[in-house]
Amino acid sequence: MIEVEEQIIPGLSESNRFLPSSMSKTSSRTFKIYQDFLRLKNFSKLVGLHPIHLIGPSILALFATIFEGISVGLLIPALKGLIDRNYDFAKALPVLKNIFNLFPEAWIQRNATVFALLISFIFVAAVADQVSPDLQILQILGKPADHANEARTVGVVRGSAI
Repeated sequence: MIEVEEQIIPGLSESNRFLPSSMSKTSSRTFKIYQDFLRLKNFSKLVGLHPIHLIGPSILALFATIFEGISVGLLIPALKGLIDRNYDFAKALPVLKNIFNLFPEAWIQRNATVFALLISFIFVAAVADQVSPDLQILQILGKPADHANEARTVGVVRGSAI
């Protein structure tokens, strides 16, 4: 017989209030993530903000991370070509090869042009990385200010500092 350890979690229905003590660590971690999601859902209901409003800033944060990785990742070929004074290897790299195929062959023959293209790609990725958090702020500010006031009220009523 499996012994069940009762853990009351706010926001769960009566049928979902038990966590068996024999669950694996992975299952208990998954349960904790689910528990956190339910807390967020309940809090957002109290405040009047739907969790879907958090998806936009999350996606923009993901884009910022991707653009930062691109800008740092392109620094390596740019520096290697600068040190070796030869950018022929950059034309053979899997991703850069496809990008360079979009430009006329006459442009790609010169090392200076390849270097300028790499630097411009780095610049565009860095600008996109810096613009993405600003877009997050604009999206969050676009939501009504009432949500923030309601969040403070709920936090004060429950006794927690928000």
